[in-house]
Amino acid sequence: MRKDDVTQGHLRSRSDGKGVPRVGKAQERARVMRTPNRIDPATGKATPGLVETTAMANAFRVCLVDDDFGPCLVTFCSCFPCNANLSINGLDHLKPQLEKRSYPF
Repeated sequence: MRKDDVTQGHLRSRSDGKGVPRVGKAQERARVMRTPNRIDPATGKATPGLVETTAMANAFRVCLVDDDFGPCLVTFCSCFPCNANLSINGLDHLKPQLEKRSYPF
């Protein structure tokens, strides 16, 4: 059974057309800040600093569905700096509005 089939079944079972059909967690490569100790060549002492690099981090995804707004996907990372994305499909946002007004498309 596919994830989309499970999601559609969940949404059909709700009478209000709203909900959070999926919440997921995965590991993906993300840009992160690290604090390595660098050796200052002039003094020979370790000095802290921030370096941007990539690392495997936990990414959380929440799929949201609203009868007015339509579907959207919120993705955020568990590392510093916390990266977040809000993905909205404009066509899927328009479909519920047209259906409410009984406009054929």
